Amino acid sequence: MISENCTIEEFVKAVKGKDSYEVINLAVQEATEADRMALKIWKDVKNENIQNYSSQLKQLINYHRYMIKPRRKAKTVYNLYMKYWGEQDQILEGRL
Repeated sequence: MISENCTIEEFVKAVKGKDSYEVINLAVQEATEADRMALKIWKDVKNENIQNYSSQLKQLINYHRYMIKPRRKAKTVYNLYMKYWGEQDQILEGRL
């Protein structure tokens, strides 16, 4: 896994220089792996953290893939997305 601690911040730091297509690919792989881990340890307290991490990765995928913006702009994932990729995707959106 890219993020050993299952935190979205760690994942974003690792992929921040990549384009949206690479981020989507890596995030899908990471979310799949996190979901599999959650199934293996479903009785453990760590499971909730892993499920939260998987959910955050899926939100990041949606921001990149569909340019979906959340209603609550205070979300950590949205802020990380805008910090590293927001302006690039707005430029791409203008070209369509």
